[in-house]
Amino acid sequence: MKETEFIQELKLKSTKAYSQLLDAYQQKVFSTCISFVPNKEDAEDIAQDVFIEVFNSINKFKGESKLSTWIYRITTNKCLEFIRKKNTKNGLLFYNL
Repeated sequence: MKETEFIQELKLKSTKAYSQLLDAYQQKVFSTCISFVPNKEDAEDIAQDVFIEVFNSINKFKGESKLSTWIYRITTNKCLEFIRKKNTKNGLLFYNL
């Protein structure tokens, strides 16, 4: 399936397409999360949030970049948001390892 067709299926809320999305990107998203947030449980939570965001925002995807680039951007934003919230809560400037 071409990427444009795949994106259309996602926009139509196809459960098969979402299953394929998870199969294709779950490990990449988790790997990115764990590189920002070295706590496995936190990284898993962030990865789950990423896919919820992708699910909820797929209609906003303009197709000006590859789907993988868009998902990577969401992933990095979610990770940075988590780190900012954690640092604000703890009064720290950096994520504690």
